[in-house]
Amino acid sequence: MNKTVLPTLLTTVAIAVAGWPMSASAQPAQDVPTPSAVTEGIETVVVTAQKREQDVQDVPISMEVFQGRQLENFHTSDFKALMNYVPNLLVQPSPGNDAIYIRGFGSPAANYAFEQSVSLYEDGIYGGRNRQFMAPFFDVERIEVLRGPQGALLGKNTAAGAVNIITAGPTDHFEASATAAYNFSRSGIDAFGYVSGPLTDTLSARIALKFTYEDGYIGNTATGTNDPRLRDNLGRISLKYEPTDYFNITTKFEYADFRTLGTNQIRVAPAAPQVLDDEKDAASPFGTPETDTQDSYNSSTTANLQLGDFTLTSITGFSAFKDNKFVGGSAGDPESWLSTFNEKFNQVSQEVRLLSPTGERFEYIVGAYYDQSDYNLLNPSRYDLFGHTLVGQTHIAFRQHSSTWSLFGQGTFHVTEDLRILGSLRYTENHKRAAFDEYLDFGIPIAAPRSIPLTTLTEDNLDPSATVQYDIQPGIMVYATYGRGSKAGGFVSNTRTVTPDSFVFGDEKSTNYEIGAKATLFDGRVVADIDLYDTKFRDLQVSDYDPSQATFITKNAARATGKGVEASLQWLALDNLELSGSAAYLEAAYDDFPGAACLATQPQPPCSATTNNIAGTPLPGASKWSGNVQGNFHEPLNDDLKLSLTGIVSFRSTFATASDLSPYYGTQGSYAKFDTRIELAQTDDRWSVALVGKNLTNNLTESFSYLWPLSTPATGVVFLDETRTISLEGRVRF
Repeated sequence: MNKTVLPTLLTTVAIAVAGWPMSASAQPAQDVPTPSAVTEGIETVVVTAQKREQDVQDVPISMEVFQGRQLENFHTSDFKALMNYVPNLLVQPSPGNDAIYIRGFGSPAANYAFEQSVSLYEDGIYGGRNRQFMAPFFDVERIEVLRGPQGALLGKNTAAGAVNIITAGPTDHFEASATAAYNFSRSGIDAFGYVSGPLTDTLSARIALKFTYEDGYIGNTATGTNDPRLRDNLGRISLKYEPTDYFNITTKFEYADFRTLGTNQIRVAPAAPQVLDDEKDAASPFGTPETDTQDSYNSSTTANLQLGDFTLTSITGFSAFKDNKFVGGSAGDPESWLSTFNEKFNQVSQEVRLLSPTGERFEYIVGAYYDQSDYNLLNPSRYDLFGHTLVGQTHIAFRQHSSTWSLFGQGTFHVTEDLRILGSLRYTENHKRAAFDEYLDFGIPIAAPRSIPLTTLTEDNLDPSATVQYDIQPGIMVYATYGRGSKAGGFVSNTRTVTPDSFVFGDEKSTNYEIGAKATLFDGRVVADIDLYDTKFRDLQVSDYDPSQATFITKNAARATGKGVEASLQWLALDNLELSGSAAYLEAAYDDFPGAACLATQPQPPCSATTNNIAGTPLPGASKWSGNVQGNFHEPLNDDLKLSLTGIVSFRSTFATASDLSPYYGTQGSYAKFDTRIELAQTDDRWSVALVGKNLTNNLTESFSYLWPLSTPATGVVFLDETRTISLEGRVRF
């Protein structure tokens, strides 16, 4: 088949779908039931953002919710893919790890010891490092994206927001499914399946497996490969034991083995209009292939005991990973730099909470949390610079032990049937100790060897929140919220130039004010949300890139503010047509940042980091506008078959991809990306086949970049987002 025919066909069909007048929605269009099962309105979405099962329209938080089937329909298998459907969510890769930003705030991935300002949770287990839950999504019940500080109730290090992943659990009846998709663009297979059901009257189980073997989307002429190539194997087993009506316990264990061969780094001119290409000429540094290999282990055990009308819940968690990453610095041929990152991490955690019964004048949740973790990083760097005048290898050894305990509670006082006041409070105490050593293995040192002895850091934080919530009439709720969040300080793990004075950075704090409204109208056929917020960060933790030293400097920026509005709308226009969309407007900038590295637009001299202040400049990664418009249409063809069409256009305005705000390599212009799904299925969903296209217009975009000054001449390095993909999918259910 001609290579242009399939994209053109998909684009034509999807434009027809997406061209209808669309309203805002915070999520990809939900599955629309068959005619025999059509309800009067949009399906109710149940969440656990406040530790209880609630209708999302009753929760006074700006949030997005994605059901598992929605994620599967558009092969949304990681956080990077998820950001296309969530306004004000951005995921930035780096030579190290990925970093998640909400409303312009997050923790740069350059400092490996950073815990994130946007925390991750999987089945109630806290993950401060993206790599803990970096494995592709599979067999997910839902994902909840909570915007804004959640420090009081949700917990540790949620100064900017949180992402809560709930995986599917065992069922009390037998069910099974298998899905396989062939990706024409990446010449590979992505397969997933599960089996679930009862083993005895009191014990049920679920087994889920995922396998991905795909080629890359960037042609590398130096190696003759397409990068980055995916080799992922994942599995999860879940057991639920329910001997009585008042006690149950669920255990889940997940193992992930995933390999990425090659990188998505490409070179661009450092001082010329940006031209992105899906080809590169990047040699293996010193003959070492660029790879990222990781094994991760996550388990959770959740027990619920009914004590009269109260519920006592215990969540015990274990999370660990080990990874090896080899990556060049200049993305060129020859490659003059090789960074190796060997990480080992393990964490154990315990949470206990007591929920009061609902329907009372005063409802409450109280609990306690504890975790401890160990993290070790070995970071060799090999180099051959400036015509072989600077040749050698150094390596950094970093080790850290941390522990956290906290007490938390939330109370809801029903002033009247329509008016509620919610108050939350969390006290947290963090203890960390770490040591740093840098050695010269051979050759000429690029930085003086150094040793920083074991250093201890102890901090405590008190994070309150208060919300007033009022039901104007049935289906319409308004709220006003004040909340604070915090993230513990820590240590610099992998910066060559760190000194004892700069080894420790302090905690960051956020204060947030929000007002919002949620409405369900016209017998549930219209669902609308709007939220206005103003968030201020103090002592924001940053990892600021200094091109003069080709390294990241980690420290606390003074102050920053993000403010804006988020809105969404879903409309069940017809029983077989749902139109939706969402949008966000954001202004995020530093209020004060003394000692910042000079921007690309600031000549050096006279600019000097010792006297520079970049107050008023926008935060990297913050787009003023982001959002999506969507349409989902289905129609029975006969008694046995139905056809479904879905179109999604996601958009994002200009944002900085480099911390020095370069107008060339460090800026991504406004763009829109177009996804579509065309599905033919049996009426009872026993089987389906679908054609799925993503980024159909093949927009080439970047999400992170930096200047590499250690080559002659200096060059810009950007991380190219995934290009157009077209997949054929088949699914069977039992």
